[in-house]
Amino acid sequence: MKFRIALSVFLVSALCGASNAQIKFNTEIIFPSSVELSKLSIEYNDGFKIIPFNTNGKNNIIKISGICYSTHPVLIISYNPENNLPFYPKRYFLKPNSSLTYYKNSKNNLDSVELINAVDASNMGEKKFNEFAKKEKREFDRFLSINAKYINDSVSIYQKFIELSSLVQRKKLNFIKDNSKLYYSLWLFKEEFVSNTDYNADSLLKIYNQYFLSKFSSTFEAKQILSILNGRLNSFIGRPSPLFSSKDINGDMIDLSAFRGNKYVLLNFWATWCVPCVAEMPILDSIYRQYLNKEIVIISISQDRNREKCLKAIQKLKMNWINIINDPVVEGAYGNNPSLPQVYLIDKSGNIIYSRTEKEDYDLKKLLLLIQQL
Repeated sequence: MKFRIALSVFLVSALCGASNAQIKFNTEIIFPSSVELSKLSIEYNDGFKIIPFNTNGKNNIIKISGICYSTHPVLIISYNPENNLPFYPKRYFLKPNSSLTYYKNSKNNLDSVELINAVDASNMGEKKFNEFAKKEKREFDRFLSINAKYINDSVSIYQKFIELSSLVQRKKLNFIKDNSKLYYSLWLFKEEFVSNTDYNADSLLKIYNQYFLSKFSSTFEAKQILSILNGRLNSFIGRPSPLFSSKDINGDMIDLSAFRGNKYVLLNFWATWCVPCVAEMPILDSIYRQYLNKEIVIISISQDRNREKCLKAIQKLKMNWINIINDPVVEGAYGNNPSLPQVYLIDKSGNIIYSRTEKEDYDLKKLLLLIQQL
């Protein structure tokens, strides 16, 4: 049995923050009848974020279109009908003018791949890494196959999971350094390390400068790496707040620099699936209502992928201030901080004077006290 991916990719020029070439693509995926679409996952990495696609195709045909900002669009296909562990998705780096891609289907995976103008991640460097970290990956996979279902129920199993996972990640970082001329290494560095708060931003910046600067500095990936790392290094109390421009839910352009000199700005990073984020919205609402005419602007930035769901939550939670949904440029400007909720208060000079995580202010009492003293 075979299924095919018909890909049409062409380059167009556009603006996204700074000027970046975009890749606009249309993809048709035809699966054999043996594939259970309900157990299939298809995602697309546009360079900024991973976008899921609906797998409810007619006659097992799924059509995809989108825009990519990075050097290569990355298609991610997962199929694991028996939920066997460990399982790794298949990733494909697409090239301009890709036409047809054929796969043969096996019981639990996607294998025996024939590609036209697209490259399997294994041939970009993944296979080389798997050999480089063969021992660590084998131990990690064996552990998962036995203990995956118990990780959240046992402290000792969770600790072992973290230990083995860390060993694999350490091998990845060593592989990246040893193979820094590969585009795959740059991509892996951006995807798995740059936003990871387990790794010091200064150290990551040194790795970038030493291993990637000379070869990849003009690429989108390199520029994004620098933006995120600079965001991580500068989104602290006492630092000038990283600037951004973005459209809000009404289509109005919001420029953070426009508030300098006349407004305090309260930045709130949140998501509908983050329970503490939702729980503290009444506090933000009270600040909004109390200080509506007292030189404080609230801007909430949601990490939700589902725009309609987020809009409904904004309405339900009475978030009547400025709202931005799923803008990775804004998130990157503040280091792609995975700790939600996160709140910053920026003074009229543009400096950060409060950070929820720095202050360990999990009930926002310190924020309220600070605002009362303004």
